[in-house]
Parts: sequence; C-alpha cells; structure tokens
Amino acid sequence: CPCGSAQTGQAASRLPSRNTQSPQGSWTRELNTGLSGLYRKGKYTMALQTFHDAMEVYASGRGPKPDIVTFNIVLSVYGKMGKTRKAIDLLTTMHEMAIEPDHITFSTLIHHSGKNVDVDTTFWVFNEMQKRGMKPNTLACNTLIASALRARKLDDAIRVLDNMKETGLVPDEVTFSSLVDGLGKAGRIEQAFQMKEVMTQAGLSPNEFTYNSLLDACGRARQVERAFGVFQEMQQMGIKPDRVTYSTLISVCGASGELDLAFRVFEEMKKAGIERDQVTYGVLIEACGKARKLSMAFDLLVEMKQEDIPRGRVVYSSLIAACGKSANLETAFRVFEEMVEEKVEANEIIYSALIDACGKVKDPERAFRIFQHMKDVGIEPNAVTYNGLINACSSVGNLTAAFEVYDMMLADGVRPDSYTHNVLMTACGNNNELELAFGVFDEMKRCGLRPDQVSYNCLISSCANAGNMKKAFQVYENMIKDGINGTTISFNALLQVCSKTDNLDIAEEVLRKMTAARMVQPDRTTYRILLEMYSRAGDEKKALEVLEQALSEGCTRMDHAISIAITSFAEQSKSHVASRIARLAAGHGKRLSLAQIND
Repeated sequence: CPCGSAQTGQAASRLPSRNTQSPQGSWTRELNTGLSGLYRKGKYTMALQTFHDAMEVYASGRGPKPDIVTFNIVLSVYGKMGKTRKAIDLLTTMHEMAIEPDHITFSTLIHHSGKNVDVDTTFWVFNEMQKRGMKPNTLACNTLIASALRARKLDDAIRVLDNMKETGLVPDEVTFSSLVDGLGKAGRIEQAFQMKEVMTQAGLSPNEFTYNSLLDACGRARQVERAFGVFQEMQQMGIKPDRVTYSTLISVCGASGELDLAFRVFEEMKKAGIERDQVTYGVLIEACGKARKLSMAFDLLVEMKQEDIPRGRVVYSSLIAACGKSANLETAFRVFEEMVEEKVEANEIIYSALIDACGKVKDPERAFRIFQHMKDVGIEPNAVTYNGLINACSSVGNLTAAFEVYDMMLADGVRPDSYTHNVLMTACGNNNELELAFGVFDEMKRCGLRPDQVSYNCLISSCANAGNMKKAFQVYENMIKDGINGTTISFNALLQVCSKTDNLDIAEEVLRKMTAARMVQPDRTTYRILLEMYSRAGDEKKALEVLEQALSEGCTRMDHAISIAITSFAEQSKSHVASRIARLAAGHGKRLSLAQIND
C-alpha cells in the first residue's frame, strides 16, 4: 500500500539510520530485524509501510537494495493479511531487482496461497518452484494437497501424493489423513479406506483424525455398521475415542435413521466420562429431527439447561431444522425468539435454517421475507442460504424462481456448491425436466465441482421420474467409472425406473447387484417397489417373500404398497393370496381396513 507524505515520514523514522560509513549489509540486516519484529507482533500495516519506505529510499539511490530475506518477510506479511495476490505480484518486483527467489520464498507462497486463493494459482507456484530446481518439502506438499481438497480437486491431490513418492519425498500422517478426509467428504468412501491401508503399508499409524474422518465418510454413505467397525478398530489400536469421535458416530447413526442407536452411543459417551458440548447435542437433536421426533429434540434442550451446558447457535440451528423437518414452522420461530432472549446472536446459519424450514412447509414467500430481513440487518447470505431459497421455490414446483435464485446467487458473488446443483437437479427431475437436469449436471462440472454420490443419485432419480431407463443406467455406469460406488438410493432409483417401465427381469438384476455390493442394504423403499412389481406380475411366491422380509426387518410405512399388492392379486382372481397378504400385514400391526382383511 503506497504511503502518503505524513505516513512516509513516520515510517521512515522506523528505518535504520543511514550512516554513510556503515556497510550496506549492516543496514539491510537492521531493516530485516525491524520488519521481522513488526511481523511477530502482528503489526502488518506498519511492516508494509516500513518496506515501502525502504523501497523508495533504494529507488532514489539513497539506500541499499533490500535482499531476499526482506522480501520473504514481506511475503509472510501479505500472507497473514490474506493478500496472497499481492505476495505473488511481489515475485515480479524481485525479478526486476534481480533477486532470486529461494526455497523459503516458494514455501511461504504455497503455504499462504493454499489458504487464500484458487488452487490453480497454488499449483502454479508449486510448479514454478520445481522448474527452478527446488524440491518442495513435505509441508509444502501437504499444503498443496489441502488446497486441492478444498477445491474438491481430488485427482490433483492424489497426483501430488504420487509426485512425492516419485521424487523420494516421504508422506507423513498429515498427508494421508488429509486425503482420507477429502476422499470421504467427496463420497469416495472405498478410496478413503484404501488410502488408510496405503498409510499403514507405509509404516504410518492412523491417528484419531484419520479414524474420525472415516467415521464421517461412513455417515455420508449411510454405512452405520461399517462405522462401528471403524470405531472398534480405533479402540483396538489403542486410540481413545474423544468427543469428536462420539459426536461423529452419533451423527452417523442419525444420518442412517438409527435414532435408538444414536442415543445408545450418547449414553455410552456419558459412561466413558467424555464431556458433551453443544456440538454433541446438536447432532443428536439433528438425528431426532430426521426421525421426526421433535419432542425428543426439545427434551435434549431441557437436559442441556439442567446440566448448565452452554447453548449456542449450533444447538438452536439444529432445533430450528428439526422443527422444519416436522413441518412445524411456528415452533421454529419460537425457538428463534428464545435464542434472541438467551442473547445468542443470529448469523447466516440461523437464518438459513429458518429459510430451509419455510421450504419444508412450502412457504417460499416467507422464506424470501426472512432472506430480505437477513440482508437488512447486515448479515450476508452464503451458499447454504441461497440453497434454502432454491429448495423453497422447488417445494411448490416453481422451477423458474429456483433458477432466478441461482442467477441472483451468481450476481451476488456467492459461488454455488455441489448441494446447489444437486437441489436444482432434484427440482428439474420432480418437474420432469430431464434435459434441464442434465444441463445442471454439466454446469456443475464446468464450475470445477466434481459430482459426488448425491449428485449422481439426483440425476438417476431424475431419469427414473421421467421413466427413461436407458439414461438412468448410463448415469449409473458413469458413476461407477468415476470411482463412486452406488448407494441404496442409487439402486432404489434404478428399481423405480424398472417399475415404471415394467422390466421385472432387469429389476431382479439390479437387486442382485445391490445385495452383492458391499455395505449396501435394501430398505423400505426397495421392498415397496419390489412388492408392487411382483404383485402386478402375479408372482405370489416372491411377493410374499419380499413382504415377509420387509416386515421381519421392521420396515414401516408400507401400507400403500401392501394395499396395491392386495388389490393386484384380487383383480387377478387370487383372493387367497390377497387375504394372506392382508393377514400377514395385520399381524405386524399395519393399518389395514376391515374390508381389506376380509376381502
């Protein structure tokens, strides 16, 4: 930043006194000592003023040239201020002054650019370093990997690991743990577990961060059994589960719809003497919300108050979200009022939760009013906020408004994320706009976002809604080629399109693939689709087998499928089968009418 005359005078007083008898090196060392001191004290603006004054003194011929140490300190200053572009521009100045960058120069740039600018710039710095014959160290490579992972460029991150091995650089625990975490967050769960194995083969022991990342990956893939296997292995390795571990495991159970299991983990956490905080309660409240158990969510709030556990935005946002999932918008606003009374300041997360709750009750007008109020009080919307608005528009089938929000998001300088595109694809699918859904998928990739499991599932479901079997299976095959395994949702969408097109043989092939897939289990939707298909086909043996399996596994909300099965067999003059289905269902507590049971 250029200095005015008054500032220049003040800054010049901080420069070493220019004694014509003193050698150039001494003056530069004093300058560097002063800059270093200002940097350590966090006086970054003052450090830059001192540097610019030194440059002016040099340019006027009244002082010596700053050296590489000077520039490296200033690079760190720019980095700490988040002005990495300025730091990179400083390379040009160094070139003009014939000051050759050294290892510290590039390592500093990689460290700060990896945090503050786009990943392409970070890779440019990395490649420039190698072109000059300098070998990056493990820390620089780890920074580059982290930068690539933040940008969801997983293949680039893995290439850095390969480059490390090729150049004889030894990856450490941070290298592998970062990759495990990034792969898991991207839905590439099998690769995440494979990376953990590569880590152990390299003689490195996974740490608690590695295992917590694997647990999180299991939660994203709804693989609760596998998560408990990770939890058990972690303990066998002598790593004591911490608060993050238990909270993540609770989250996994909640995401998988295993609320009872989530509470058992919570109780085990208490017995282990692990301190519970608002994050722990937040994920459990979230699990209650997913299960539509709003009263249980509020019981947890009462428990927090009784045990005097601080209640912050994490808890209140989870409660508001739980209210939204239960379609109880007025209660969500009462939670907001209580939060205000508790002197908890609302932020974009809270407002986003309220907007999302409006979407759940199909009230986009109220969602837009909250959005405007949020901006009026000076809180900037983020991607989650806009995603909630898109959801609200989609909930009433207003696809035009959903895309207008997307355009507004871009105009406001907010970068759409994977979830944004996933929501839009789902909205297109629900409105039978299949080509538009594919357009959103392509746009997602043009934005540099790598489609994940959810993205592919949204597109497969869109194909299923349109009854387009060919495209549904093409998307599934592309998903596998992209290194992403199918989930229960993927297979159910394929079964759904088979049902719409009456392709029972292909549906059975899908079922065989599903049961062969590791850690993928049929659920209520799977059994519902199969029961309806077998019933329409008149296959009483398989229809009864599917129903018995579903009921034995405790599947709920099967009434509609059972009713279809009874009607189908009755219309085929197989009243004995219809009667057996009705009695079997009634014996498991399904809500069937007397007429259906006696039919």
